[in-house]
Amino acid sequence: MAEAATTAAAGVGRGAVEDIVKILASLPIFALLDPASLAAVAARCGFVEHRAGDTIMQQGRMSTFADVILDGEVDVLVDTPAGQVHVATVGRHHIVGELGAVAAMPRDATVIARTDLSVLRIERGSLLNLTV
Repeated sequence: MAEAATTAAAGVGRGAVEDIVKILASLPIFALLDPASLAAVAARCGFVEHRAGDTIMQQGRMSTFADVILDGEVDVLVDTPAGQVHVATVGRHHIVGELGAVAAMPRDATVIARTDLSVLRIERGSLLNLTV
């Protein structure tokens, strides 16, 4: 099943950038970034909506983005020789897909929208060349 994205809007406004910076700063992957770097990432984010049941990320596919969950929940599943294993359910203000997006490697899990979902989409290019 392909990675699903219903709608993405780029070019975040100034007030929204400040709100996004606060969310990003609370995530461990961004904890050491200076405010200017956080604002640069925030300004390039998009917003994506998914319906419950949408496959957002597929294990084994190349990673090009990470998503910060704004509203809703996702299930994280891993394919094993014994079958698919549910490893986590995550929700608001958690990030998924960051490892693969930063390292440019295949996804190590499948992520499926458990509920209708709003996410902040961070493309791989926005994560490169950040200063700490």
